[in-house]
Amino acid sequence: MKLASKVAVVGGGIGGLGAALSLFRAGFDVHVYEQAHALRAVGAGIQVGPNASRVLHGLGLAEKLAKLGVRPGAHHQRRWDDGRTLLKAPLGDTVIKAFGFPHYQSHRADVLAMLIDALRAQRLHIGHRLVAVTDRGDRVEAAFENGERITTDALIGADGIHSTVRELLFGPANPHFTGCVAYRGLIPVERVKHLNVEVSAQRWMGPGKHIVIYYVAAKRLLNFVGIVEQNTWTGES
Repeated sequence: MKLASKVAVVGGGIGGLGAALSLFRAGFDVHVYEQAHALRAVGAGIQVGPNASRVLHGLGLAEKLAKLGVRPGAHHQRRWDDGRTLLKAPLGDTVIKAFGFPHYQSHRADVLAMLIDALRAQRLHIGHRLVAVTDRGDRVEAAFENGERITTDALIGADGIHSTVRELLFGPANPHFTGCVAYRGLIPVERVKHLNVEVSAQRWMGPGKHIVIYYVAAKRLLNFVGIVEQNTWTGES
């Protein structure tokens, strides 16, 4: 099969930028098209496992990842009412010995900023909301809301859970509600210093709900996710 020399990536998130950088390093003429008019610091904490850190290391981002991320000592599950340990699996250097690369807890905005800085500015096009895709056999045509049209050898849809690429190709999605809703947030670490929160990925398990807490952003912020079981689907706030 003939490899495409020109690639368009729709979506300027972590997946889209990571794919674009990898393709660029492999010699492809790649451009990223993002619908937002500005790339803001959105999102909260994410777990960057060894498979992901391996890719980021390969893109030359090992030093920045280590500076901004937090390496947890363990994955620690506790009981909600008395704090009793239910499971404690080592991470830290154990992960490196097992898989060759570290595990990090990072702020999504930090990882995104690293990828944006690594990609040449002229290859990232903001304010491009995709409205149409046409398959021409060996070529793909894409049209954007701002009136711009492009022709490329291949188009990658990396535009998230509400993917326009997916809907244009396969029609509207019919998501299945898992029965859980997650409430996320970040707390400046100065406000919780008195709690002496350990440097681990903690999960406090309770009946019908649990909470996950861990440090991000070089331990400047404490990320939390509260997961609650519900019977009804609630639209995003």
